[in-house]
Amino acid sequence: MEAFKDYIINYETGDLRIGDLPIGAKVVDPKWEWEFRTDVNYSGRGIFKPVTWIVVAKDHYSGIAPHVTLLTEELIGHYPFDNSTSRGSDHGSNYWINSGGANASRGLRPWLNSTDIHSGEGFYRTFYGRFKAAMLTTILPNKEWGEGDPYTTKDKVFLPSSTELGDSSYEYRILQIGVTYPYFKDAINAKRIAGINGKTWYYWTRSPRLGYTGRAGMCIVSYAGDFAFDYARHADCGVRPALNLKSDTLVTREHSKS
Repeated sequence: MEAFKDYIINYETGDLRIGDLPIGAKVVDPKWEWEFRTDVNYSGRGIFKPVTWIVVAKDHYSGIAPHVTLLTEELIGHYPFDNSTSRGSDHGSNYWINSGGANASRGLRPWLNSTDIHSGEGFYRTFYGRFKAAMLTTILPNKEWGEGDPYTTKDKVFLPSSTELGDSSYEYRILQIGVTYPYFKDAINAKRIAGINGKTWYYWTRSPRLGYTGRAGMCIVSYAGDFAFDYARHADCGVRPALNLKSDTLVTREHSKS
């Protein structure tokens, strides 16, 4: 028996809108594949396969067209949040808007969006053209690490904040950013656990640790699905991105087959 996900994106002949799917539905675009590499800095060899997405929210972000928020079921690799030394230390920067800026050679925001220092590589560049056309640029709420001042960025692909993943304790002085996705509302820790190629691992959020100068603390989701923190430069932390797709994108119910 070959296992299938709940729905496949079918741009022309699908009989359902992705916006009509229930929260928690799983969606695959079979037109493109990603290599799930397991070494640090997204290196080594991995498994090529389509990305499975979970519907975690609908019309969640303001200022953009009707949309569905999709989060990868698995981690897509291991990559540093930022490895710059411009803050006077070798711990990187925990400022989402500046990820991959200054003197960084690696940064998660440009790597996910295939821009700036990662133009021509990264996650976004692998997407099928019709998938890209269905994506929306998200006006993303953020807070800066020093005083917690709010700001926004515009991103095609992004990391969820710890708040969006259901964080309500805000230990380690982690900043509250945005609103919890319905998929993670009142969720137990186990619901946040993710891994890559069958191995459970911890992964980044875009939430910084408030006022933590010198060491660039970022909130992460641990192996157990609770919240902890790590330093932005660490290259072995997992990546679990999200994006917003137009609500009228067509999908088809997938069936199992022998």
